[in-house]
Amino acid sequence: MSGEYWHGLKVRFTPSWTWYFELAAPLLVAVVTATLLRFVFIPTPPCCLSWIAFVPLLLLVARYRPSAAFILGWISSLIFNYSFASWVFEIPGFLISHGVLLGAYLGLFFATWCSVVAYAWHKRGTFLFLVPATWVILDYLRAHAGHLALSWATPAYWLHENPSVLHLASYAGEYGVTFLVILVNSAIAVAIMDRRLGALVMAAIFIAAPIVIGTATLMQPESPAQSVRVAVVQPAFSIEELKSFSGDQKLNVLGPLTMKAAEERPDVIIWPEAVVHDWRRDAGLLLRLGSIAENAGAPMVLGMSESGKSVQYGGDDRSRRVNSDSTFRNTAVLFSESGLLSDSYSKNILVPFSEFTPFEDLFDWPEWIPEPELPMTPGTGQTQFRLAEGIIATPIICWENLFADYVRKAVTKETSLVLHLVNDNWAGRTWASFQHNAASVLRAVENRIPVVTASNTGPSQLVDGYGRIVANLPELFERGVIVTDIQTQPTRSFYHRYGDWFVMLCGLMVVISVLVVSPRPQVSG
Repeated sequence: MSGEYWHGLKVRFTPSWTWYFELAAPLLVAVVTATLLRFVFIPTPPCCLSWIAFVPLLLLVARYRPSAAFILGWISSLIFNYSFASWVFEIPGFLISHGVLLGAYLGLFFATWCSVVAYAWHKRGTFLFLVPATWVILDYLRAHAGHLALSWATPAYWLHENPSVLHLASYAGEYGVTFLVILVNSAIAVAIMDRRLGALVMAAIFIAAPIVIGTATLMQPESPAQSVRVAVVQPAFSIEELKSFSGDQKLNVLGPLTMKAAEERPDVIIWPEAVVHDWRRDAGLLLRLGSIAENAGAPMVLGMSESGKSVQYGGDDRSRRVNSDSTFRNTAVLFSESGLLSDSYSKNILVPFSEFTPFEDLFDWPEWIPEPELPMTPGTGQTQFRLAEGIIATPIICWENLFADYVRKAVTKETSLVLHLVNDNWAGRTWASFQHNAASVLRAVENRIPVVTASNTGPSQLVDGYGRIVANLPELFERGVIVTDIQTQPTRSFYHRYGDWFVMLCGLMVVISVLVVSPRPQVSG
């Protein structure tokens, strides 16, 4: 079968040992790329790795036809996702079969990009812009795929510890930072493939320019702004404790921690997501929560689940009324410093297959895909919590911080800070929580607003409007409190005002590259 090709791969079917090498080499490169990407997204990634992690794969797929590049990209994505997100198998009930289905779905985006890389290499002069622009568009589609939207671990998140580069997000959002990462990787690949020193110089300029501009911005004195003293309570409840502890048992942990934080006279005290369950059914529990806030002398925001017939209290006399709503919601509530239930917000963006079943009205999913243990009902809008005079907070819950445009629309001109309530104890002692927190760093920079992450098992953290970690509890499953002052920002960012304009620009780049620029002549042989 000498002279044949395997799905466009330049592999000749000969009986010699070189056939095995030529077939194994592309797979080896896919594994190397997946390994590099895996080590890019850890709590403290190696310096500069994000700027070269894609280079081996770019060098590989540019040599082949789009169909072969698609296969190699899908394989690389599958290895990468299983490696860096191996924590998904810590989720109770998550099986290998579910991982295969999820990996196959996410791999479609990565594989499509690899096909474009193979196609773009034959376009004269547009490779450096077509490749990163396509990645941005695919990332945007992945984040806006309806019930199957998932915006986890984009290349922008890999730079969560580099606020000077992240400054770019205040203008172009996370997509601008992602474009920069892929652009630099592409320039280095071009420099190697074409032996063009100019491309390498260009890559250095692409890296240096945002670092210089961002560093200069960070060094400028901050405009006078309001200082808010924030306290975060981290109870470190395990899954078993959350399920087995009664409301009083949970408050026996949360109450003393809250009083400890209250000693430093914070402006607001924040508890994590869903640390109290079925609160509306228990009038005594509700009164005790109000008493804790009243004794602390500060507004208190906490995560609760609410379900079924419920008891609600409101007004100065704490009058009682019965709510017969039979839905289940994931909610953040606000108690005033006088102990009154003042406001609430229900999670709008639910987790598919965990909190709801997508497309259940259209078809039945196979039995090996289990239904959610407690199907949730989404909220119907955003809420602003008025904590004190001039202090307004926007609450978000769990993975809502992954969706840039959702947070952007939730934040108003008057918002002082974003409160992110989360519970990642289902992931155990893995990197999932650190990866999750990276998204909050991007949201802070994009909107030029502080983001406070109150995590059940950690790390809880306070991020200023420039992406700098002001304070945190870095260890997982560490019980404690954070109390610190954080500066609000007097103005919102360019990105907050104009949104995802950069994605539209990337779409224009793709159209021009495909329709206007002529293809590079093929080299025979």
